[in-house]
Amino acid sequence: MTALQDADARNIDKVTAAGRRLAGNFELPISSFFFLRHGRTSANHQGIIQGHKDVPLDEVGRAQALQAAEWLLAAGLRPRRIISSDLSRAAETARILARRLSMKVTDYDPELRERHFGLIQGIKASQLVWEEDPPGAESVEDFVRRCALALERHLTEPDTLIVAHGGVLRALAALLEQPLSAAERANATPLFVKREDKLWRIRIIPEPEALT
Repeated sequence: MTALQDADARNIDKVTAAGRRLAGNFELPISSFFFLRHGRTSANHQGIIQGHKDVPLDEVGRAQALQAAEWLLAAGLRPRRIISSDLSRAAETARILARRLSMKVTDYDPELRERHFGLIQGIKASQLVWEEDPPGAESVEDFVRRCALALERHLTEPDTLIVAHGGVLRALAALLEQPLSAAERANATPLFVKREDKLWRIRIIPEPEALT
């Protein structure tokens, strides 16, 4: 899968900085879990900032969600629990994946939503330039803190799968003090997150063709 331009990632450096400031207080009792960003939406494809706007998956996104399930099956991996953001692009991704794995989504949590971008939600990122928080937007610090609390609440059992958003993934990586590649940020790319020698690692689960 190829990574698409992510319109919601415009303040990625601020998310990284906020996550690193909060990393010292971020504690998880488990040593590994899975993360999946939702499948593609028409807004992703067009470079439109979504935030809390409830944009559904497009047909490509639905196919990506099913492919992610096949990807996990081919790797011999099966989560014990699936927790999702309640926004439809994540929730539908989680349901498609859960159905293929003969599972049910355990919880839909609004605290796992993407950052609220205020008045610029629904606008093409290419039309915007901003340095400070957009009018009406959730602050980067508040967003990362919200993500941290939600992740700590849900990541209490091993083999939990979090289905959420690009911003939540960037916040998680910053809280774990790990970089993210463009491939790791791509829609519907299954990630395995593991603590090794006191350091966390984020890795893409090998694609099905790499396992044959």
